[in-house]
Amino acid sequence: MTKKIIFIVCSILCIGQTKAQYTSIPDTCFESILVSQNIDSDNTVNGQILTSDINTITTLDISSDFHTCGVSDIIGIEDFTLLEILFVNDANLSSIDMSNNLQLKRLYCKNNVITQVTISQNNLLERLDCRDNNINTLDVSQNLNLKRLNVRNNNLTNLNINLNSQLEILHCEINQLNTLDVSHNINLFSLGINDNQITSINVNNLNQIKYFTLVNNNINSINIDNNTLIEWFWIINNQITSLNLNQNHQLSSFWCQDNSLTELNLSQNLLLDELNCSNNQLSTLNVQNGANSLLTGAYLNAPFGYEDRFKADNNPNLSCILVDDAPYSTTNWLSIDATSTFVENQTACDALSLTDEELKGFSLFPNPSNNSFSIQSDFTIKSIEIYSVLGSLVKYFNTQHNNYTINELSAGMYVVKINTQANGSFMRKLLKE
Repeated sequence: MTKKIIFIVCSILCIGQTKAQYTSIPDTCFESILVSQNIDSDNTVNGQILTSDINTITTLDISSDFHTCGVSDIIGIEDFTLLEILFVNDANLSSIDMSNNLQLKRLYCKNNVITQVTISQNNLLERLDCRDNNINTLDVSQNLNLKRLNVRNNNLTNLNINLNSQLEILHCEINQLNTLDVSHNINLFSLGINDNQITSINVNNLNQIKYFTLVNNNINSINIDNNTLIEWFWIINNQITSLNLNQNHQLSSFWCQDNSLTELNLSQNLLLDELNCSNNQLSTLNVQNGANSLLTGAYLNAPFGYEDRFKADNNPNLSCILVDDAPYSTTNWLSIDATSTFVENQTACDALSLTDEELKGFSLFPNPSNNSFSIQSDFTIKSIEIYSVLGSLVKYFNTQHNNYTINELSAGMYVVKINTQANGSFMRKLLKE
């Protein structure tokens, strides 16, 4: 009888031991985090954990920014079979394989030393953030539900996202990409491709895009006519020579410094509140959009501090900048070259660029003048118009005179437009003392 009782007890104990399943957790940091989060029920770092402790977990954060150690290995993660969200940022992982975590929707593994990410079985994955690693290749062809992808600062030379039609946000800055096909990603509203080696990109199909940055590439032309919702457009340090922004009525932040632009028309961009077009070859700049007050003051450009909302310096060929109110811009917009002048119309601009060749056949004297001036001409004069340098008509003579009285005008620079009977019009600068 005693032997029978002992046999029954042993059988019960053996059955209990057989039913208890364990998962190996060889990384002591990984397990210590599980203990600290009260996930490991034995509360001991011993290289294993009850599988029943982890197979119902849906969200797990083992990032090193919340712990004193850095996880180097996540063996055991495969038994987190219901895991939907995993954070393992700022650790020491060299690879990550989520093949058994079929419920995974979000994976955050930034700032490790990862060279390989295996996610081909994660069909439900919606977000992947693996920036600041050493990844050379990444296969997202099976992740058809992917909406947000951040692979910034890796070693990628190629990125195929042709099958990721649900993608909304893509950051692939600071890689070694020389091409990127986004023609199939019609839901993209944010695209960052800064600091690559891209020479051209077609964004005609990106009708939803609002934020687009392609700083520090080798692009010499781009068409954004179809991107009518774009709000931020940064193309700093490329080789762009011309750009049409007439269709981009939502544009608010436009940085195009360090290119080769020769002309820029922003008259249709009524929401523009940041403009940096420094270091180009501009000879024409039109910002007469009826909303110049938005470009006054400074904005915080972290981490560089505050910058002027309007910057157009280092454009040696830019003599005229067409604006809403020239005195206002002269007072408030200071980041321009000494050779640039704010004007309100083409007449004022033309006056600033008069050449000796254009003035042949006329002699206006005395100049400077105090109360009056005379004109000696080879042509018959029909009328005389006098404009301020801001383009306002301040005096008009409808017939030819021996002397043109200007004693009521304030001291300053003026433009005299000389209209002839048969030889067109000519302009001459006049300094009133």
